Amino acid sequence: MDISKKKLCLLKGIKKGEPDTQIEVEIDQSIKKAITLENIANMPSIG
Repeated sequence: MDISKKKLCLLKGIKKGEPDTQIEVEIDQSIKKAITLENIANMPSIG
């Protein structure tokens, strides 16, 4: 949870300025990966 909030704050901070598109894309992918991993971790285990 903490890591996701920090990454989202970082993304917002970068979007306020004039970001390098590649960096923004990489951060966006990192956030999506973090969210996906968080969702997997929160899923009930099967079996």
